[in-house]
Amino acid sequence: MITEHLLGRTEPMSFYENSAYRSGPLSYGKDTEKHRLCALTGALDPTSMKVLNAVRIRRGWHCLEIGAGSGTMAQYLLGMVGPGGRVVATELDLSLLATARDCGVEVVEHDVVRDDFPARRFDLVHARCVFEHIGGEHREAALNKVVGWLKPGGWLVVEAAGLEPEQTDPSSSMVNQAAEIASRYFARVMGSDLHWPRTLDATFASLGLREIGLTSNRMIVGKGESTDQVLTLTLRQNEAELIRLGLLEEGFIGRLERYLESAESSEPMSTLYSVWGRVPQ
Repeated sequence: MITEHLLGRTEPMSFYENSAYRSGPLSYGKDTEKHRLCALTGALDPTSMKVLNAVRIRRGWHCLEIGAGSGTMAQYLLGMVGPGGRVVATELDLSLLATARDCGVEVVEHDVVRDDFPARRFDLVHARCVFEHIGGEHREAALNKVVGWLKPGGWLVVEAAGLEPEQTDPSSSMVNQAAEIASRYFARVMGSDLHWPRTLDATFASLGLREIGLTSNRMIVGKGESTDQVLTLTLRQNEAELIRLGLLEEGFIGRLERYLESAESSEPMSTLYSVWGRVPQ
């Protein structure tokens, strides 16, 4: 079991480190990261599609997908807006976006914190698993900037993975231990805050958005779920660094893998919070 001194409470740090996606814990250069990302995409895409359908995307819209990953959601948006529409997909590493580009998505290397787009450019902006990995003041500034990219009446849809309050108790289950280890690691090296997503609806209100909607969906592990791979590979591909930082004990990942393989029931790993809101006309 991970001991309490290894999981001592830490406060979220307000900084932003985009090298985490280029050469750090979520770099495509890691042997297993593409597999981890594909497993995550497969688990989350059905929920994201339902959320985007809620805003009633119209033919001809101009849409932006921030942090597009492998481009599956950008391709989905392209199908929604039709030949007269436009979809721009941004990423720090474009290596997984060749298929989306071939389909007609405009692919741009872009950092949401440091780069910009012209004002009132898009009818819809969607971002998933992006803003929870940006430190507080940088996240707030980036979100305000993104709202400025929307046309009057345009929609912002943000989905963020977060932990429920009970998941921060390291003694409650091995899955909760693993999720909290990952949370503390990302907070330390990337400025992530996996507790912030629970405040997304309030954040949208503070941005001046209207017609705000919220849904939350538990991400389940155990019994062969694809998210088993998301959880174990997140730790496995960063194991040496986690041990060096004192966040992980040797042998824990192997025990976690055996625990998930033998699980007789599923349990939540985290929650995907999805919020949408509209810029006033």
